[in-house]
Amino acid sequence: MLFRMLLDEATGTVSYLLTQAETGDAVVIDPRAADVPVIRAMLAEQRAQLRWVLRTHAHDAQRAPAEQAALDQLGAPWVQQRPPAQPLLPLGDDYIEVLATPGHTPDCLSFRWRDRLFCGDLLVVDGCHYQTRPAQPQSL
Repeated sequence: MLFRMLLDEATGTVSYLLTQAETGDAVVIDPRAADVPVIRAMLAEQRAQLRWVLRTHAHDAQRAPAEQAALDQLGAPWVQQRPPAQPLLPLGDDYIEVLATPGHTPDCLSFRWRDRLFCGDLLVVDGCHYQTRPAQPQSL
């Protein structure tokens, strides 16, 4: 499995690309519109096919039509806001588990892959520049 991180130093946001080397299946977690060219280049370099775009959450400032249009260029189905009917997403011969984790925003999701949990800003109370307070603190 190839595991790559994309860090935006200006905002501290991190995106992740996981690629199953044997099958070429890939997922991207929390991509930004600005990441699309880099993600496409990494997928081409790895000869990988993007299976899922996974978003832990979105803030109002990120819901702009341009953001969604850019991410739609990746050509893979999105998982955001609600867990799918089948909470285990296949990734080659592996899987990613989708977990509902409301608190930071009412519809946060987390994604568990092996021993890693991708939870976006869920644990960053008072540290997110888009939303300084949790939407549902009692859920945290």
